Amino acid sequence: MNMRTLLSGLGLGLGLALASFFAYAGDAEKWGALMKESRALVSQKQYSRALEPGRQAFAIAERELGGDVAKMASSLTLVASIYQIMGQPEQAEADFLHALALQQKQIPPDVYGMAWSQIQLANLNEQKGEHAKAESLLSQVIAAVEKHAGPESGDLILPLAILGKVYLNQGRNDLAEPVLMRGLTISEQSKSRFGWQDLFSNVAELYRKTGREDQARTMEKRAVEAVNFVPTPTPVSGKVAAGMDFSVCKPSWPREALRYEMQGTVQMQLLVDVDGQVIKAQVAKSSGWKLLDDATVGAMTKCTVRPATRDGKPAQVWALTNYVWKLEDSGPQSLAPELIRESCLPTERFTIARPDEMDSVIYLYFSVAPDGKPYGVRVNFGSMNPLVDMAAVQFASNCRYQSAVANGSAAYTPVTLRLHWNKS
Repeated sequence: MNMRTLLSGLGLGLGLALASFFAYAGDAEKWGALMKESRALVSQKQYSRALEPGRQAFAIAERELGGDVAKMASSLTLVASIYQIMGQPEQAEADFLHALALQQKQIPPDVYGMAWSQIQLANLNEQKGEHAKAESLLSQVIAAVEKHAGPESGDLILPLAILGKVYLNQGRNDLAEPVLMRGLTISEQSKSRFGWQDLFSNVAELYRKTGREDQARTMEKRAVEAVNFVPTPTPVSGKVAAGMDFSVCKPSWPREALRYEMQGTVQMQLLVDVDGQVIKAQVAKSSGWKLLDDATVGAMTKCTVRPATRDGKPAQVWALTNYVWKLEDSGPQSLAPELIRESCLPTERFTIARPDEMDSVIYLYFSVAPDGKPYGVRVNFGSMNPLVDMAAVQFASNCRYQSAVANGSAAYTPVTLRLHWNKS
């Protein structure tokens, strides 16, 4: 073989390799775009429409990306979750089982991905009354997390909480108690909030079933305050937190929030996928205004951030961030309307909430006319009891304000009001 032939062969091989590389990169980009589209539709609650791009993403990972098991598992987990939300447990179970098999094939196995799939499978089995299967799956999760992260890891809280619930559902309180108490001990020592609401709710149920009413009420209060099924990131050996810059997906001010001058800080907990896409965004601590919370969640699910790594490989992780909604001082200064407290009709049901008061608070917003009368009173965050909310609206409507002043003249002014609801 002469030199020209050799160089020609090398050039052809290099050209084919480059063509293959660019084809893979293009398909990987298509996979990411489809996953992003599916998640965006989920965030808009368009679940039926979200299924198709999720399935297409799986097909690309399987056929065009050489069977990339991490991307296949990620796609299937998304699709399975959509079926679960849509109330199609059989299809959800089949896809979670397939995702679990793929996660087991990864080298090293995706321990946390497997744990998530097994927890969802346990939930599905428990819904069918198959307690033994649910117990077996959760025991596997607990053993794997103990081996990977230690016996006091905050990642154990959720599987312990659900296993305790499995025992409670069977009336096996003697088995539920040590499991739930272990979860409670870990929650006191860990910074992780993963599964706190599930844990505290189930401990409350245990206490009530065993005649400890006062302790049950305390736990129910903690469950209300806890984050619902979203973990705070905790340092784990071999896991690196995702780097985040949300300036590219800054949420827009809701028009009504601007009108009523709503401000506050939303604490968000985000699930960041292996491709850097935010899979799930949920409020950990509210700003106090649903309009701002919803706008933040909507924006965060459109973010793409630098992926985290575990043992040098891209990994799915939870991350915590704050978003501050703050109106800049600008334009003509105005004097806001001031509530004339004695004008409100006396009642034992409602009082004006203190700034530091968070429990049993109803958030209202409305406008105050130049004569100091409220109009258009609406509930932002209510009591979950329509009768109580209606009474709160009536209470606020009967209050009077000192007229607002803008540029020296009385004016219609948007107002927010927090009422403490006395449940006793």
